[in-house]
Amino acid sequence: MFLLVRQLLDDLGLDTRRVPNPHATFEQALSNSGVLTLQRLANTLRSLCADRTTADYELRNTAVESDPKVESVLATVEAAILQLDIIRSGRLSPPLDRDATPGAILKWARENSKPLWKKT
Repeated sequence: MFLLVRQLLDDLGLDTRRVPNPHATFEQALSNSGVLTLQRLANTLRSLCADRTTADYELRNTAVESDPKVESVLATVEAAILQLDIIRSGRLSPPLDRDATPGAILKWARENSKPLWKKT
């Protein structure tokens, strides 16, 4: 999921290489894009990250391994990938503004000293 988001940001003309803490930076970039669908994807990334953190570090919490939880995570990922496919194929309504969206993200990055730049 993270790599698909990285590719989307890259397709929008943002330099996604050598970004410290890229998971958080990309999630925040989507949150500050001004596009509701991307903001929802950011929430999905945040949720998936929390699930992964729980699975990796809270070893006594076996709920993350339960069939219902696994099925829920898979459904979340499937829905998010579908949204990314819709965005990348140009079928989002209203269409993603490929100039304004990266502009909003870059403005947020500048104002918050985040290491995200336009590709050169």
